[in-house]
Amino acid sequence: MRAVIKLFFFFTLLPGMLVAQMTQSFDNELLEYNRGLELYEKQKFGAAKDQFEKSVERFDNQHSEISANADFYIAACALKLFHKDSEFLLKEFVRNYSASPRVQDAWLLIGNYNYRKKKWEKAIHYYDQLSIPDLVEPMLSEYLFKMGYAHFQEEQLDEAADLFFQMKDQSSVYYAPGVYYLAHINYSREKYATALKGFQSLEGHPQFGDVVPYYIVQVLHYQKEFDQLVSYGQKFLGNKDVKRRAEISRLVGDALFNQQAYAEAIPFLSDFMSSRYSKQKEDYYTLGYAYYKNEQFEDAAEQFSKISYNEDATGQNAQYHLGESYLRAGKKSYARNAYRAATRMDFDADIKEDALYKFALLSYELSYDPYDGAIAAFKEYIAEYPDRERTKEAYDYLVNIYLTSKNYDAALASIDEYEDPDIRLKEAYQRIAFNKGVTLFQERLFVDALSYLDRSLKFDYSKTVTAKATYWKAECHYYRGDYAKAVKTYEEFIYSPGAVLTPYFNLANYNVGYAYFQQDKFIEAPSWFRRFVGFKKEQDEAKLSDANLRIGDCYFMLNQYDAAFEYYVYASEIGKSDPDYAMYQVAMTQGLLKKLSDKLTSLQNLVSAYPNSHYLDAAHYEIGRVHIAQGRDQYALTSLQMVVDDFPGSSYVRKALVSIGQTHYNGQQDEKALEVFLKIVREYPTYEDTREALIGVQNIYTDQGHVDKYEELISSLDFVNISDMALDSINYEAAEIQYFNGQCKEAVTAFNKYLDRFGKGIFSLNARYYRAECLSRMGQDVKAAVDYEYVADLPRNKFSEPALVKAARTSYADSKYPQALGYYKRLSLLGQYKNNLLESEIGQMRCNFILKNYQGAIANGIIAQESEKLDHNLRVETDITIAKSNLALNSPGAASSYLSQVILSGSPSQAAEATYLMAKMEFDSDMLDTSEVMVFSLVEAYQSESFWLGKGLLLLSDIYMTRGDLFQAKATLQNIVDNYEEEDEVKAEAEEKIITIEELELLEEAVEMPDLEIPFNAEDTVSEEIIPIDSLNNE
Repeated sequence: MRAVIKLFFFFTLLPGMLVAQMTQSFDNELLEYNRGLELYEKQKFGAAKDQFEKSVERFDNQHSEISANADFYIAACALKLFHKDSEFLLKEFVRNYSASPRVQDAWLLIGNYNYRKKKWEKAIHYYDQLSIPDLVEPMLSEYLFKMGYAHFQEEQLDEAADLFFQMKDQSSVYYAPGVYYLAHINYSREKYATALKGFQSLEGHPQFGDVVPYYIVQVLHYQKEFDQLVSYGQKFLGNKDVKRRAEISRLVGDALFNQQAYAEAIPFLSDFMSSRYSKQKEDYYTLGYAYYKNEQFEDAAEQFSKISYNEDATGQNAQYHLGESYLRAGKKSYARNAYRAATRMDFDADIKEDALYKFALLSYELSYDPYDGAIAAFKEYIAEYPDRERTKEAYDYLVNIYLTSKNYDAALASIDEYEDPDIRLKEAYQRIAFNKGVTLFQERLFVDALSYLDRSLKFDYSKTVTAKATYWKAECHYYRGDYAKAVKTYEEFIYSPGAVLTPYFNLANYNVGYAYFQQDKFIEAPSWFRRFVGFKKEQDEAKLSDANLRIGDCYFMLNQYDAAFEYYVYASEIGKSDPDYAMYQVAMTQGLLKKLSDKLTSLQNLVSAYPNSHYLDAAHYEIGRVHIAQGRDQYALTSLQMVVDDFPGSSYVRKALVSIGQTHYNGQQDEKALEVFLKIVREYPTYEDTREALIGVQNIYTDQGHVDKYEELISSLDFVNISDMALDSINYEAAEIQYFNGQCKEAVTAFNKYLDRFGKGIFSLNARYYRAECLSRMGQDVKAAVDYEYVADLPRNKFSEPALVKAARTSYADSKYPQALGYYKRLSLLGQYKNNLLESEIGQMRCNFILKNYQGAIANGIIAQESEKLDHNLRVETDITIAKSNLALNSPGAASSYLSQVILSGSPSQAAEATYLMAKMEFDSDMLDTSEVMVFSLVEAYQSESFWLGKGLLLLSDIYMTRGDLFQAKATLQNIVDNYEEEDEVKAEAEEKIITIEELELLEEAVEMPDLEIPFNAEDTVSEEIIPIDSLNNE
């Protein structure tokens, strides 16, 4: 475009010129007039004006030449003094003295006055009043330039060029500016040869010599005279005073670029890019391409990235070459983003095609494809370019992606879009649906898992995959508690053609055994467990031990004690699963087989071998019972008292106390017996728990003849009403029968009637607990919770442990975390069973974490990890909870090892979360490279975990932002915006971050170039405010 050029010339009237026109000598009578002239020459315009005004007053003849000249000088002084009436005085002079030779000077002064005020149109009007033929130098040159410049400012270029062209006096101070502006007009009209001569004529000029090189190289650039431009530009760049040095460097670099001298161009282009002048997108592209051709790929990428957000042909080209640069620099993940961006624009079809293919290929090679862009890209390529050489190759890649993709839903949806998929796609579909089903199973989403496994089973291209899908379908049924379906499906798996080739073949026998066992089908279960233990290749000793235990349990429940004993012994010998339980059951079967001595030996071995066993209280109790049976009362009392003293929370304490009391009674120690029986009555306020003790008390008081004391005791107990005892028992037994027959609806009604009538009756504890069980089975969890909590809140009783388990679970499910925590704590004190004790620690851990008691959560998690009952899923849960608690306490070092374990063994969602947390830890420690690698690992391994995938990509954008790489950050966030489908905070956060980046992009715009000032002479300055003429970039 044409440059807008504004010159400001401060008016200078040469007093010598005016005085030289005076041909008359003044005598002493004209003293004021002469004094005025002297003062005017000395530029003391205020004093001069006073003298001229006095001289006018002295002369009566206003038409005299002296009077006329004095009026002229008065107006001229007013102009010099910037008086507001100066223009009026000059116009009055012209009107009053129209015949005066000073009229020319007056018109010039009025024109200059408006020129100085930038009133170009008025200046032109007054300059037009001058008689051009009467003008002589230097007034002629002044007129031609100022009149020409005024036309120039009014964009009347023809008139301006004509006036500048007429300037011939090379000695005039206006000559060089006239040549400059004439050259500029020719330049703007693309008359480059003529303009070049004008600019070249000013080389070396004191005022314009440092300015014209810029325009000369511009003209040479337009003329494509690159050799001359380089030679000329380099010569002037050696002059430190040359104006527009940076832009001349750019043009020299651009000329070398056009000559494909990329290495030589780089220093000149870099010199310009390091300046503070505004840059065009072509400037970044030119330097970037020069670096690219010179194999400086990192530097090239830096330049291309700065214009990659432009949505035009240059932007698409930059994005493509940004991808090429990153690819050559070995940064394939960065290259992938750049190619993706290049495919989104249609300015260059060849670039779009190649970028699309390379984007898809890199996504496939890197396994870094958060939203399966490779699938879409290859499908798009195949659809858009069906006849290209690379199309078959693209299809082969597509099939492989389907088979390896972790984003199962996207892969399945993509295959579903085919109207007639070929056999390779159908086989891929079978495998993908199977993998998705197994993943959902690991997340314990069994219903969803069944849906995908059924989709896999619709195809039967791989017998092995079909067999595996059947097995995992059976697993889903089992964990849903549908054991009948589980048995049927396991058997389908076992007898399927591909089963024997899977690692689950023998495990299915074990699982069928458990499915029967869970249904209390103790006749059917053993044969399947025996098939498992009889499989010669089975190496899992823990399961072998457990299977033998379950066989023993089945025979035990069937009263086949010889067979039970045999398998308990097998389990004990293997010793890999509950060995203390196995030994305890060995002892119990020996007792049932009347082998009391063997039982005693086994129990003593248990106490010795497993000092921390949860069966110690039971073992000591049974040891006491054996001693009683063998007549060793003192030994019995020692063992039984050990139960009371060492295991105060045990359910065996009451039983031990009853046996102690009975032993004392049988040994004629009534007072000791009475003391024990009364202790039981005080501590166990239910009839069921105190019945035997009350019988003992009744016998002793009767023997002593103190029946009144017994009656007094009975009347003090609110749970015993002698008059109602018969009715109490009858009503309760009616309800209990319904309960044990599995008729819960009828049982609940009967228990309600019983409790309404008898309140705290003899069997109120039983009634409350059994009613809760029925209500739970009927799905009335809220009502059941009331009874569970009632029983759990009572002092220790026979239902305390199961009631605490149920009360804690329901409280937790209802988000009553403080209440649930209390129940779990009591369970840890009163619980006897290993599974329940483990649940108490897990429950406390969960509650403490939710309540932000992180130290407590860590402590519970560590205790839980010591339990032999801790299964794989719970171990992973404890690992991640301990890790997150440590992170909340700002102890990342303590969290690291736990997170590593979760990554190795957790479910996909757990491992994805752990990987994200590890990456975040590294980011917070300024370990950006390590954090980036971990995010890539997250994206590669857990594509189906959309939330953590999204969080990982947000973190990746933060990594790029920290490095100052706005392009990669924005591309990563745009990937989220385009593909993230969940309704949560991830997408909104990505959109907010994009807005921030776009604001930063705007802030990167460079400042405008400063004005140039060209000194004109000792008094005047030519101020040049230049908007650079667009340069050409011929790439």
